[in-house]
Amino acid sequence: MQRIFYGILLLVSMSASAQAQPATQPGDSPRQAYERLVVAMREGDGATIRQSIVAQGDDQQRLVDALVNYAQSLSTMRQAAVQTYGAAQSRILTGDPADHEKRLEAIRQAIEQIDGDKATLKVDSANTPLIHMRKMDGHWRVPLGEMLTDLEPGQIAQQIEEMALQVRVFDETTADILAGKFHTADEAAQVMRGRLIRPASEPTTATTKPG
Repeated sequence: MQRIFYGILLLVSMSASAQAQPATQPGDSPRQAYERLVVAMREGDGATIRQSIVAQGDDQQRLVDALVNYAQSLSTMRQAAVQTYGAAQSRILTGDPADHEKRLEAIRQAIEQIDGDKATLKVDSANTPLIHMRKMDGHWRVPLGEMLTDLEPGQIAQQIEEMALQVRVFDETTADILAGKFHTADEAAQVMRGRLIRPASEPTTATTKPG
């Protein structure tokens, strides 16, 4: 991921699922609304993600669509790994749940500044820029346009393409996990990493150890 979604994606770990939270509520503070968005991304809750992000124009909407696909695909792979290898072994592929909880706690402790229908969150987390929020129809949301000010349309298209590649890799890895092609979560993680850096023209068939 590039800088666009550092404020969101760097706070989304590939950890085991936590209890789902409802969509943003009118009484939420900016911190609470942002936390719900981060949880929704981990849970693959496309409806809440779409509700929580303000997109303007076709390019931004396609970017949100790509982000929803990314979150849903990653959540499905996470669930398959935990189901197949168990929560403990799956951490090598899905991340440590404790890391995710630390990130959520960083959001809860973020410095929140509200100015009418605008707000900012300063999160004490590496590489996380200032997060902008906007209150619309009684809900605090992330205005996507304010995260894209330094990107040209071509760069937005590149981000969409990169996320699409990752979705394909997550989906391939999920299918192979469920088909029993990997003996361990470590093997699945190694193959997935290789797929993420392969040239687009190369095949994606998993290489697994003989039984």
